[in-house]
Amino acid sequence: MGELSLASKKLIATLLKKVGIDNEDVNINEIMIRMNRTEIERILNGLSKLNIIGLKNGTITKGKVYSEGDKYLLFLNINKICSASPKGDRALRINFEATPLVNGVKERIHQSNRFNAEKASKVIRFNKITRKNLLDENKRGEGKWEKEVDPKLIKFRVTFDPPLEVGELIKYGFYTWDEKYFPSTMEELYRRYNMNYSMEGITIGQPTYYAKITINLPWVPKNVKAEKVLVVTLDGPHEGVEIQSEHRLAADRNKITLELWQPDYGTYFIKW
Repeated sequence: MGELSLASKKLIATLLKKVGIDNEDVNINEIMIRMNRTEIERILNGLSKLNIIGLKNGTITKGKVYSEGDKYLLFLNINKICSASPKGDRALRINFEATPLVNGVKERIHQSNRFNAEKASKVIRFNKITRKNLLDENKRGEGKWEKEVDPKLIKFRVTFDPPLEVGELIKYGFYTWDEKYFPSTMEELYRRYNMNYSMEGITIGQPTYYAKITINLPWVPKNVKAEKVLVVTLDGPHEGVEIQSEHRLAADRNKITLELWQPDYGTYFIKW
């Protein structure tokens, strides 16, 4: 239920162009012949949950998200993988797949908060940025990375030349490595973070169809939970509440996964 097929991505791109840019209403029956009906219904339901489209009497209309002003990307897939070593070193990899909601998107900024960190990541690597226009294969574009790094916050800027057009599919990601990021004892955990658990999370600030966080630990955790956090400062997250949107938390020995489908905007954490 996570990864979308190429046909599904093309359908989404087509709908975003017709409904979002051309301001055309689309009859559902017009698209039912293109793909498996169950898959189409799943896509329409997901886009409707995100307020990207409206569904009424068999007609697809422009959704409320376009009136919000600050929503410009639909993330089709966000995949974050965090691996901890026995010494507490952290290897973090996160990949994004997105398509623009509007024309003219010039950049996307991502921030990686490192709570109570004393020094910057030792290793930062970027994946190649790829762009593909699903509606016009003759159109080409490029992307490049820029970064700002300090001990607590790593800011990555992805810039697009020319700016993105609706119908494009973009993929990019980055990798960081931190020495002794995770405390190795409860005493150290209390001293550094004033908490009795470790955590990893992700912030959803743009419409997101699917996101997944995977944690690989060198030990089997006793307790695992997932929360949506209402307040996040540079000192850490505060005021955790139950996740209301569709999700699945699974713990298989030393591997923890949290999957989110069309999550509400906010920050989500796995705690162990």
